[in-house]
Amino acid sequence: MTGKNLHHVTRVRIQGHMECSLKESPVWNNTGSSLTFHIPSGDKGSVRVCVVLPDGRCLGKATVTYGSSPSCTGLIPSTTWASGKRKIKVQGSHLEFVEGVVHDHAPQTIQTNYSSGSLWYHTPLFEHMNQPVTSTVSLRVANQTLACSSQLTYHPDPEFTSYTAIKTGNDLRVTIEKRADKLNIATEEILVFGVQEDNQDVECVMETIEKSNWTDSVICEIKNTPNANIKSVKYSLSCWGLQWPNLLLISLIHVTDNVWKEPALSEVNIDCPLSLCKFVGKVVDLTPV
Repeated sequence: MTGKNLHHVTRVRIQGHMECSLKESPVWNNTGSSLTFHIPSGDKGSVRVCVVLPDGRCLGKATVTYGSSPSCTGLIPSTTWASGKRKIKVQGSHLEFVEGVVHDHAPQTIQTNYSSGSLWYHTPLFEHMNQPVTSTVSLRVANQTLACSSQLTYHPDPEFTSYTAIKTGNDLRVTIEKRADKLNIATEEILVFGVQEDNQDVECVMETIEKSNWTDSVICEIKNTPNANIKSVKYSLSCWGLQWPNLLLISLIHVTDNVWKEPALSEVNIDCPLSLCKFVGKVVDLTPV
């Protein structure tokens, strides 16, 4: 609550339409121009709010409106990788009242983002796991938590294994292979860039992810680069709205006029922190240079 001359306020009074419905709440963090208090539980509808002075007078006539409690009926997607930071959309009702999300394996409250009726957040890390694990998700609303009706399943981090690049006319078609998993990664979650000789980045426009029983192929194209000399390709999972992380950088070796491939492991040049190198999978045993 904000106002003027609030130094002497001792508590806040909340009163409904009936005199017998009066409730009071203590205040803290009183700066004289603002104060904090808990709004007690109540029935749906509007109530009057005033501030109580030491002599018992109650001044002011603010209004607080009670709405229905939020509900969580689903999570999209319903899976995430162990390293966390995947964007999850919460399905449900009255989500504008949600103050945060809590996972049972990570007790700290996770910040949520609400806009135009949509609520989403980024998943926390799940340490020391090498097989699928479910995590219970709850909404933080005031001083209570409300469990979601569905759980989120953590899987090991995706493992990118190899890639090739082939010139097709003026374009360069890049195919990145990854081991098949149950993460259902979308094209908008993967960032791919080509690096030219002058170290300028060129976007590789995502086209599709082809799935099979054992290997998924992430396919993108670097458009209109007839004279560009692409010396390397870098790729990473995007955090959907977070600042992009450093990207894994691997040089391409020229094979023929139209074909490039990734080098042997001893020739890999990595430009990322060790934690990210572990994250992308294949280079977990390599030491960044």
